[in-house]
Amino acid sequence: MTSISHSPQEGRWRARIRDMPPPPAQCGDVFWVFRDVTRRPWTFGPKKSRPCCCVDADPPEEEVWTAIPRLTTGISKSDLRSAASPSIGLDRDGAWSLRFIHQVLKSKTGGDACRYLGTLDENERDCLVGLYEQRFREQRA
Repeated sequence: MTSISHSPQEGRWRARIRDMPPPPAQCGDVFWVFRDVTRRPWTFGPKKSRPCCCVDADPPEEEVWTAIPRLTTGISKSDLRSAASPSIGLDRDGAWSLRFIHQVLKSKTGGDACRYLGTLDENERDCLVGLYEQRFREQRA
């Protein structure tokens, strides 16, 4: 949001940027997410924060987006392997885990507790979103 303010000392108008709302999360965007900005923080495990990838930017509930966390330990056969990607802060090999799906509050996206790291490459994004969507279809069947 840009606001215009007048400074009597300077005798002129000036623009000031304050608290710009973050852009909405898109599929494939990776954020460093603290558990307190999720709907169910107790499901985050012992870690207070971890990288998470947006797999559904517009779920039925308007105030959240859906995220899949990235693990570097406790990786299961059902998890999607992920090579290190230092350019977006993923310094070690790991995996995206569908065992832990989080609802992240849109109002906190882009702030200190949900910092944008970057976007997955197209291939990894498509694999992760496809895996998430397939899981969802299987649950309905």
